Amino acid sequence: DSKNWADMVEDDGGEEAFETPTGDKVECKTLEDGTKVLTEIVSKDGGKFKVTKYMKTIKKEKKIYPAAVERQKRWVKFGKAKDNSAELTVVCEPSKLELGKKEEIDKTKMESEIQKMVREVSIAVAGGGGGGA
Repeated sequence: DSKNWADMVEDDGGEEAFETPTGDKVECKTLEDGTKVLTEIVSKDGGKFKVTKYMKTIKKEKKIYPAAVERQKRWVKFGKAKDNSAELTVVCEPSKLELGKKEEIDKTKMESEIQKMVREVSIAVAGGGGGGA
């Protein structure tokens, strides 16, 4: 049999007994209400223990009411969507994703901020922005 023991537990129906790769005995049976009972005989610390697990699969459904969908379609738009302008779609330049250690990223950010401040100061000095005597 090419199935591993975990796949056998997931299969529906019937009663099965098999061994895990560690040599533990596992029994799986499905009750009438769909509950699966998994019984394991586990060898641990020189002793054998019986572990029983009950699993029930529940299907969760989300209902969508057509009346609610129609009501939401009639809601008044607000903000930029109200104008129906082309400003809603914005194309921007690709941004660089910085991956690495936090210290390295902080160091490069600080260096770029220092360079920016130096440029601003040199522009102010070159433009005669300083007050003097």
